[in-house]
Amino acid sequence: MGHEIRTPLNAIIGLTELALRGPLDARQRSYLEQVDGAAASLMAMFNDILDFSRIEAGKLHMEDCVFSVRHAAEQACAEWQAAAQAEGLLLECTVDADLPQEVVGDAARLQQLLQHLLAHSVKFTERGQVQLLLRREGAGGADGTLLRWEVRDSGAARDAAVQLYEPAGPGDSAAGLGLSVARQLAAMMGGHLLLESDPAEGNRFVFTALFRHPLPGTVAGAEAQAAAQAAFPALAALGADMAGALARQQGNRAQLRKVLGQFLQSQAALHAAIGDAVALGDRQRAQRMAHTLAGLAAQLGLEGLRQAAADVTNALRAGGDAAAELAQLAPELDTVLQAIHADLQAADESGEQAA
Repeated sequence: MGHEIRTPLNAIIGLTELALRGPLDARQRSYLEQVDGAAASLMAMFNDILDFSRIEAGKLHMEDCVFSVRHAAEQACAEWQAAAQAEGLLLECTVDADLPQEVVGDAARLQQLLQHLLAHSVKFTERGQVQLLLRREGAGGADGTLLRWEVRDSGAARDAAVQLYEPAGPGDSAAGLGLSVARQLAAMMGGHLLLESDPAEGNRFVFTALFRHPLPGTVAGAEAQAAAQAAFPALAALGADMAGALARQQGNRAQLRKVLGQFLQSQAALHAAIGDAVALGDRQRAQRMAHTLAGLAAQLGLEGLRQAAADVTNALRAGGDAAAELAQLAPELDTVLQAIHADLQAADESGEQAA
């Protein structure tokens, strides 16, 4: 059922995106943007329903990897920056400086949890601001670091019991379902999600959980470096830290190849899409895409691509058109994509399935 619904939805989203890149008059562009927004909302709602069903059936599993909590916080805010600005809200991200550089956990599910909280706060805050704050809770220990994530908003006080424990409410089933999924994801990560509300100060979602420290073996030695270079020779030839990328996937080569394949499919024409967004005046969208690309590149050990994407992000933040930075990004991204294709093709031809 999931495949049968996602396939036509992905086609609608993809074809709408292509149509938006072409020459359109104002009315046509408005119609297509509404189609794009509605399709994205429908996909998000469907994913929430599917996740809720999987959680209830005990079929949703956590997948650990090594990731940067700072990047996780910044990426979550970047995704909602444009929506907050459209609502006249100030969206801020504050991360304490003394946090560990990397931790072990399910980065994708953490991102999903944060997205649900930010989506709710942006949607139900009429004016003022929304904040994402990340800090250490206590001194931590050998097992890991207890992190405290807060999403604050200046909206009207909300009932915690209704918001977090009743996924279906009159006129608000989608939002309630998302928060219910977030609460259950928090529990699956061994943490707690609370909602504190005050009529004078607004609302505060608080998520606390223990995130483990990476094992010493995460810093790859010469033997691990050699093995990673042999498994991904084209990317290694570009100077990519494939041993580090493999360590972030807990040494699972098949999982890393899956991630690389998804990257290859989703980022093929990204530099053109960023340029199109800038040309159309949608600087927030362009900045968000460049920031996301930088984060993905960092997770995959692609330092050159990460720096090129970060340069685009910084240029857009400074108010420039990022033309020179985009010109640098295009060949860097194409070279990386060609290397990924070569490595994945070589693995397919050799029939390697090993993790």
